[in-house]
Amino acid sequence: MGFALTVGVFLSNCQIGAYDDSSRSRESRQAIEIIDRLPADALVLADSGFGIFSVAYHCDHSDREFLFRLSSQRFKALQRKATLVEAGAGARSWHWIWRPSSKERRTNPQLPDDAAVEVFLHAVELAAGNTLYLVSNVEADARSVAALYSQRYDVEFDIRDVKVTMDTEHIQAKRLDTVLKELLAAIVAYNLVAQFRRQAAKLANVEPRRLSFTSVWVIFQSRLLRKQFPSYEAWRLAYQAALVAASQQKHPNRSRARSYPRVAHPRRPKMTKYQKFGASLRVLPGRTASQIHPRLAPLGSHAITDACLRRVVVSSW
Repeated sequence: MGFALTVGVFLSNCQIGAYDDSSRSRESRQAIEIIDRLPADALVLADSGFGIFSVAYHCDHSDREFLFRLSSQRFKALQRKATLVEAGAGARSWHWIWRPSSKERRTNPQLPDDAAVEVFLHAVELAAGNTLYLVSNVEADARSVAALYSQRYDVEFDIRDVKVTMDTEHIQAKRLDTVLKELLAAIVAYNLVAQFRRQAAKLANVEPRRLSFTSVWVIFQSRLLRKQFPSYEAWRLAYQAALVAASQQKHPNRSRARSYPRVAHPRRPKMTKYQKFGASLRVLPGRTASQIHPRLAPLGSHAITDACLRRVVVSSW
């Protein structure tokens, strides 16, 4: 169980090439291809988009453990005839022999006639008031599998760091080979910073994810990457000082996780979609900060000058 894969987001964000969404089963086929490349003792974690019989059957048929989130509609359809095996405060579990529906057989004609998976269904009430629906071929209690499923978000955070912090979402290359070169170079840089964060976390005696990846990356750039050193000894001292600084970049301990309403980002014109803020920003005389750009709204309704804007851009971006 030492290896986990978040199939859904990884596939949808890292696919290269033409994409044809005419078939809803395309992503599930890609998931199956990736699952075949996992170690034999891997635990496959996936969101509700992949909580379907064909993916579950492939995992079970290849002797891999899986833990999938289910949509409310699919969970209730399966739970209706399942056998309740455990009921506790805010958590319940059912046993079920999962077989494909007629629709799933039409979309997956390769399934054998006797295709079936022995699974456990779990419903766990969360602190926010909603319910987490899970299905797994791992025999464990509902709270344990819910805690295990929460690790899926570590992969989400890693993808965010690769896309946003390492800026792979703004690759400017046009050809496939140069796109791959830029992407792989960013992955190498990401792994280097991740290892640097592990060393800093060991120095601070905390888990690596307790340290902010973005802050560690900024320190790595400012103290090491963008400087030249006259000798190895000078570099070694700078590296140790950078480790100490990185070890102090801890995420705060909050009594409860931050929660924000889900909102859609405003759609930008295609001509400016991939431009960085500040690179093409134009200031008209007398314009207030909030009128220039939403990210300057904290400056209030004061008029902003070119010189002031330059200071804001340099200090904030």
